[in-house]
Amino acid sequence: MEERKQETTQKRGKKNFFLTHLFDFLLLGILAIGTGIGLGVQIHQQNTSSSSSLVATVLYEGKPMEIPDAQGKNRNPFDLSKIISYEEIEIQGAKTTLTIGIDHNAIEVVHSGCPGQECVHVGKVTTPNRPIVCAHNGIYIDIQGGDDDVIIM
Repeated sequence: MEERKQETTQKRGKKNFFLTHLFDFLLLGILAIGTGIGLGVQIHQQNTSSSSSLVATVLYEGKPMEIPDAQGKNRNPFDLSKIISYEEIEIQGAKTTLTIGIDHNAIEVVHSGCPGQECVHVGKVTTPNRPIVCAHNGIYIDIQGGDDDVIIM
């Protein structure tokens, strides 16, 4: 009789442990799935960003800016895969001037007269779907790639 009572107590202990920690198990499962998905997306973006061309469009108040080259032809949008050497371009924002640096498959805001400098702190962008924004000047730099569809592996 006593053996049976001890066996029943052990079963209840296991059941109580599972019920007590059910939320913990669910949270760990969700975190594991989320980490796996995030890692798959990151690996896919790294693989496609090196093989696809990047195109950057500089927008002022939502519309593409006219950025002329030496011959007066509009260069915007920039096919960053065709840029051979680093170049800096000055553009006029709503309140101050910005200096944009373009390089092979990379773009950055080198200097801005805005107070927060968030656009400068972004640094060089080399992957699609990671915009650079200078809200102070109404400038938005949209970066797209040939294969910028995100596929979850």
